[in-house]
Amino acid sequence: MTDNNDLVSEASSLQSLSHASNSLRAYLRNSWRRRHFALAMPVDRFRSRNQNTILGNVWNVLNPLLTAGVYYLIFGVVLNASRGVDNYIFWLVLGLFVFRLTQSTVMQGAVSITSKQGLVRSLRFPRVLLPVSSTIGELITFAFEIVVLLVFAFATGEGVSWRIVFLPVALSLHTAFNFGCALVVARCNDSFRDVEKLLPFVFQMLRYLSGVMVPLALLEDRGPKILHLILSWNPLVWIIDIYRWVFLGRAPGMGLAEVSVTVMVTCLLVVGGLKFFTSAEHRYGRP
Repeated sequence: MTDNNDLVSEASSLQSLSHASNSLRAYLRNSWRRRHFALAMPVDRFRSRNQNTILGNVWNVLNPLLTAGVYYLIFGVVLNASRGVDNYIFWLVLGLFVFRLTQSTVMQGAVSITSKQGLVRSLRFPRVLLPVSSTIGELITFAFEIVVLLVFAFATGEGVSWRIVFLPVALSLHTAFNFGCALVVARCNDSFRDVEKLLPFVFQMLRYLSGVMVPLALLEDRGPKILHLILSWNPLVWIIDIYRWVFLGRAPGMGLAEVSVTVMVTCLLVVGGLKFFTSAEHRYGRP
């Protein structure tokens, strides 16, 4: 009798998993049919973002460049963090641009549901299109920054090598990582609005702990060893290093093992994030 009960329980569990898998596939197919909806919103947002300023969308490039200038003055000149790093200004700009894409994508993803309550309550559509839309919107801005990176590559004498063919791969992995994080924080922020208030402080700390402005090797002899170990296994560090390898050919902390772990973590984030986000689909937009 016990064996029969166990078999019935196992069959029921497998049926539930199969139903959940089919449901997610149907949800994604439904979302794909409405992809134009997700594309229209970021394009309109990009056009209107800086329309009331004199320089307009030039600020999409000027903002990160001014930030890079400030950090170069502080870390490269005053604190001499550039020692041991060739072409530090380009190394720094790469880190800042890549980190900014993650920060802005995750923070926009966090408010993608809560900032569009009227739209969510009035229209029926797959809610995942909102974090998809915010992710695409930040990619549009990053496209301008890639042009700036190419200009920096030639202006600093670095040039462009055969490694540039891996740029789409790096960007795809980076985008998937950002999207997975955006899905998680979108649902969390819909339940607890404190999340969007905490995220700026989280990213402020991560900016210093992800090798953006200072090589992590310089921190190896400072603080507990366990802290450096945790920092060195930060997937965001490796994503930044992949870009630095593409443009500079120098990323001493990156190897096949690190890239493999980054791919696995990204896949888990996307799949787990989708299930986590869609499981609360029925709650989004409710007062």
